[in-house]
Amino acid sequence: MLAGFGDHSVFPEVVHLKNCQFWFDHFAEDERTCEGTSYEVPAFVSGYAQTSMIDTLRMGFSSDVLNSVASDAQVHCSKLVDGVVGSLKGALPEEEKAKLVHSTVEKMIDGLF
Repeated sequence: MLAGFGDHSVFPEVVHLKNCQFWFDHFAEDERTCEGTSYEVPAFVSGYAQTSMIDTLRMGFSSDVLNSVASDAQVHCSKLVDGVVGSLKGALPEEEKAKLVHSTVEKMIDGLF
């Protein structure tokens, strides 16, 4: 990838070169893609990192952090439900508990976003 202004460019460009190499004094490339700004396209944003890094930049946290938070929330919500049901001397079927915990964790994750 190369970025900048060409000899006759008014706007900066990004050039992606795929499978490029020097063959003696000759520069060989398989595929070239040019992107950039122009009068019609005033801005250009592109990610040049692994998907996980782009997701971290876009969401504000990485997917492994999100998975860890969701897992911990599931455990603690489950303990909370057990504690509340136990203190009320009641019983809650396991599938009802699972639905309650799942919906609560989903609301918490939605709140993060």
